[in-house]
Amino acid sequence: MSDEIRKYHRNEVKGHVRSYVEGKSQSLDKTVKMIRTKCKNYNISEQELRSILIQVEREAVEPYLKQPKHSKLYQPERLVRFKEVCRRLGIDID
Repeated sequence: MSDEIRKYHRNEVKGHVRSYVEGKSQSLDKTVKMIRTKCKNYNISEQELRSILIQVEREAVEPYLKQPKHSKLYQPERLVRFKEVCRRLGIDID
């Protein structure tokens, strides 16, 4: 399998995680199932998945936790959803 194809599917996995974290996605069950299927079918390792999750945390979770608590941009529920995905995928992010 070419590096381009693997990169494409890693980006798809990232999109599924990010979409769920942002609250725009399907259910947690469907999201996790899609991610697991992609990882299996396209040989995305646990280390690669961990890296994807860390990227999503930095891009789609942390900026929304740094906002003032009274701001509409403050969205702690993103962290809750992120932790749910990580837990269901069996990946521990410090």
